[in-house]
Amino acid sequence: MSVTLERVDGDVVDVLLAQHDQIKRAMARVPALQGAEKAEAFALVTELLERHERGEQQVVHPATRDDVESGGRIAGDRLTEEANADMVMAEMAEMDVDDPMFDVQFTEFRNAVLAHAEREEMEEFPRLRADIPAEELAKMADDLVEAENM
Repeated sequence: MSVTLERVDGDVVDVLLAQHDQIKRAMARVPALQGAEKAEAFALVTELLERHERGEQQVVHPATRDDVESGGRIAGDRLTEEANADMVMAEMAEMDVDDPMFDVQFTEFRNAVLAHAEREEMEEFPRLRADIPAEELAKMADDLVEAENM
């Protein structure tokens, strides 16, 4: 499966917000599907999240940790949430998508991912813009996309 995260003009926060929207749209499709279509939709969600997290972990969270007030705590909390999501994704990958427990697990997973994205959008992203110069945020957008495509 060839997956491309959305890339918009602007700084790293603009790119991340567009990707959050793309991931939310992909997750919204999963519950209504069945069988192979559902498995494919979940695989897309998994790939989008894995690439997005890779970029955040290599580019965004280190900048938060190093350059943002209270950044160590903020980045640490987001990394913990991402590690938890990775474990749940791995568990769900072993499940049959038509098992009713998959839907229960997916709903909990989706809610956790949405809460994680909201915390990034409300806590981490505004601080990046407040504490990091605009030209650095623009460079980070390119670095993010490069990391996601590795």
